[in-house]
Amino acid sequence: MIKKTVLIIEDDPDILETIELVLSGMNIHVMSAPEALLTTEIYTLSPDLILLDHWLHNKLGGDLCLALKTDPFTKKIPIIMMSADLNIANVARYSLADAYLAKPFDVDTLINLTQQFLGEEVGSWGN
Repeated sequence: MIKKTVLIIEDDPDILETIELVLSGMNIHVMSAPEALLTTEIYTLSPDLILLDHWLHNKLGGDLCLALKTDPFTKKIPIIMMSADLNIANVARYSLADAYLAKPFDVDTLINLTQQFLGEEVGSWGN
């Protein structure tokens, strides 16, 4: 079975490490970036799913999400927006994200959302 690939764009090293640990435990190939990438870079990486923090040092994740969702080469990549912002549901909707994950998040919610977009075959954590 070919491993699915998730790109995590998150500037908080502790949150990034936690997500990497959970997804790796689900037999998912994980790529990460501590800051926003260009849409062309993301297209080249060709992830199956993107987990995108809204508040990044150099850019708003919502702006990057909107750019990806309106680009014909990247618009079909599912994106889960993440943020502690109380308005994350509205930010995700405006940015055309496929889903959102409010921080602090429950690991089970992260697993369920990941399985929803990658399919059940990715397994659950620790399997």
